[in-house]
Amino acid sequence: MRCPACKEDDLRVLETRDLDDAIRRRRECGHCSHRFTTFERSESLPCPRCANRETRLIGWGGAAGSLRRQRECPACGHRFSTTERVDAVTLWVIKRDGRREEYDRAKISRGVRIACEKRPVSLEAVERLVDTVERELAHSGEVEIASTRIGDLVIAHLRALDPIAYIRFASVYREMKTLEAIRREVEMLLSQEA
Repeated sequence: MRCPACKEDDLRVLETRDLDDAIRRRRECGHCSHRFTTFERSESLPCPRCANRETRLIGWGGAAGSLRRQRECPACGHRFSTTERVDAVTLWVIKRDGRREEYDRAKISRGVRIACEKRPVSLEAVERLVDTVERELAHSGEVEIASTRIGDLVIAHLRALDPIAYIRFASVYREMKTLEAIRREVEMLLSQEA
């Protein structure tokens, strides 16, 4: 894993916090002093087989923007992976009704996965889409961002990924209440393809 600011790999952990289903770490770059948060979630932090919370690290490897760890449960011997990635955006989302809530990557990922259900879209493609949206949010430099802006970014990338998934997501996000509204959206998509 590298520093998101200077791309150096001289990182140290300042603080670790266990959450219900993840570990959040506050890190600092020894090269540029940039501080950022990483979020490690497994594909289940307790052992997915026996729910034992004590697991041990048996190997790891880096990828662009993330760190993948191989873990083993000492209770049942099951091996599984966790992925730690930079929590690139520490921001607040302003909802349509004016409420503010902390940004949650899982909400975006869940919405896109639902839209892509039974479509020829891999989970890796969904995660890449969410990564792209997060990078764009991080580059905006804003601390508070409207939920509609996040939705617009998701829609723009989803349209390129899969038009059917785009229609599914847009029908909920844009609150299309009639078949006429959906028909107009489909016609707009078809006219752009022609």
